[in-house]
Amino acid sequence: MRDRDEDQSGAQAPTPLPAGLSRREFLRFTGAAVTLLVSPVGQAAASSLIAVRVWPGTEYTRITLEGSAEFAFSHLVVKDPERLVLDLEGIELDSVLQSLSSRVLESDPVIKLIRAGRNRPGVTRVVVELKGEISPQIFTLKPIASYGHRLVVDLYPSEPIDPLLALIRKSSPMEAAAGDDGTVPAEAVADHPTPPEPPSQTAARNAPEANRIFTVVIDAGHGGEDPGAIGRRGTHEKNVTLSIARRLKAKIDAEPNMRAVMTRNGDYFVPLQRRVALARRVQADLFVSIHADAFVRPEARGS
Repeated sequence: MRDRDEDQSGAQAPTPLPAGLSRREFLRFTGAAVTLLVSPVGQAAASSLIAVRVWPGTEYTRITLEGSAEFAFSHLVVKDPERLVLDLEGIELDSVLQSLSSRVLESDPVIKLIRAGRNRPGVTRVVVELKGEISPQIFTLKPIASYGHRLVVDLYPSEPIDPLLALIRKSSPMEAAAGDDGTVPAEAVADHPTPPEPPSQTAARNAPEANRIFTVVIDAGHGGEDPGAIGRRGTHEKNVTLSIARRLKAKIDAEPNMRAVMTRNGDYFVPLQRRVALARRVQADLFVSIHADAFVRPEARGS
């Protein structure tokens, strides 16, 4: 005798639905259950790090983690001693993450050292030991051009650094020109004129108009994590604008009673509000922002 749960053809009869539950409602319920199985937690576990970068700027230090998927993270600031603790979900402790410690420069004004270790299953902890109190700004960036998902950690000292004094007193121009991976671009090897010592505000007000120093702030667009427009052959706008800015600075510095101050002098990103703040702090007479759009018609000319 055949089992009562099988029809005459030998196929098993469908399991009856729970009382009061229609087929449409049942499918909606099971669909929601499947969605839970592929939640972001599961996606985070499959992510991996592509690269890590540390760049010490004149006003802040930036740490960038680049990964294959969107980052899930949490952070806290710990006192005595000063530390920033960053927990990364779904990120394994691999050689890429461990290389963070070797990317910290001894002259970094903010970071003392970085260490990483496994905090608990599925969570890696990054501890940034600091040289003083900070105000962190942490955000994520979506993939663009050759960059993947990025977690950006900007560490601003609680006592702001005067960017003009940092530019004037900088002992190593090559360090200032270093990219966000710590390497120095070939074009940075050329000598860069040092800006003249700025006159005091009182002296500037009392000085004759003919002897007043005319200050121009040159803003090379984009930089670092933001490549800007990308040409057909892979040229990045950020590199073009920086090259133009350096040439313009040299011409301005060669003029009597004129000086130029750059918002960036390497491959790193400076937020817009910081660019404006720098111009105000040095009491700029003129702010020049340089950009270079991509084009598809090679016969186009002009600026």
